[in-house]
Amino acid sequence: MSETPSNGETPIVRPRRSPAAIRAAADDFRTADAQLRAAGGDADPKAAKRNELLVSALFALGGLFGVGFLVAYFAIKLGPKHGDVLDQALKSNLALGLTLTGALLCLGAGVVLWVKLLMPHPQVTEDRHDFFSTEEDRLAAAADFNRGAEEAGVGRRPLLVGSLLAGTVPLLVAPIALLRDAGPMPGKTLRHTAWFKGSKLIDLTTGEPVKLGMLAVGSLVTVMPEGATVEEDATSPTILIRLRPEEYKPVKGKENWAPEGHVAYNKICTHAGCPIGLYEQQTHQLFCPCHQSTFNVLEHCKVVFGPAARPLPQLEIYLDDEGYFRAAGDFNQPVGPSFWERG
Repeated sequence: MSETPSNGETPIVRPRRSPAAIRAAADDFRTADAQLRAAGGDADPKAAKRNELLVSALFALGGLFGVGFLVAYFAIKLGPKHGDVLDQALKSNLALGLTLTGALLCLGAGVVLWVKLLMPHPQVTEDRHDFFSTEEDRLAAAADFNRGAEEAGVGRRPLLVGSLLAGTVPLLVAPIALLRDAGPMPGKTLRHTAWFKGSKLIDLTTGEPVKLGMLAVGSLVTVMPEGATVEEDATSPTILIRLRPEEYKPVKGKENWAPEGHVAYNKICTHAGCPIGLYEQQTHQLFCPCHQSTFNVLEHCKVVFGPAARPLPQLEIYLDDEGYFRAAGDFNQPVGPSFWERG
């Protein structure tokens, strides 16, 4: 091929390499590799075996350090019931830091020694060519890559490969174990609250059970199930609102859910989980202060504005013989923001 300079001088002719020339260059490369293989220890089988055992020992030691990291993570308990919290934290950090450092150091040293002691180190000089590769060049590069992988000893040194895998497995498992610190699994807590059949509605402010006649028409109060606290049952807070009996328009299946005009809806917004507490008596609407989602109480807290995608769950309540409000059970659907498990 030819290349015409921009200054108008005589074109530079650069011959393309033929497949035969490429194969000849590859043969020369292999010859140089064979001559320099002693740099990788292969000229002395005993030295090669000794180096292989050394690298494998480093990989195995790195694996032991990795196992020690996992043991230290689970064995050293944190919390007041396990002794001095600061002392336990210092011990945990020290053990985790030392074992992780040992694992990374041994694995890194093993890889470095593998390259230094067991892999060939040929010195190759190649002429500068065009800035693009022909099909023959690409095929030759692929052949060189495959040959390099073979000469690296990955296939013929199973001890090294096995020890490397064994040494890295604990470090791969460690991040999974650390996910434990993200908190407990939710289980079924997103689908159930602390409300149960027969639980009294307790005024969150006074701590007293709510009785018929305590609320004026148009007023509301935040209630919790008897024996529950907001700290332990954050999904249970519920708004109890008193409407005029004729204002409640029951749907099929909820005819008896509003005794004497009292309705109860979960306090957690179905958009992002903010607590709802703003009630406009004239329009009978509940407002979320975070993103202005608006729910119509007269229409079973249907969303009339804002980003919330579904109504607030309603709690079925009834009056006992003494006039106290009680829950007929838990909410009939998950409370709070929508999540992917709903369906």
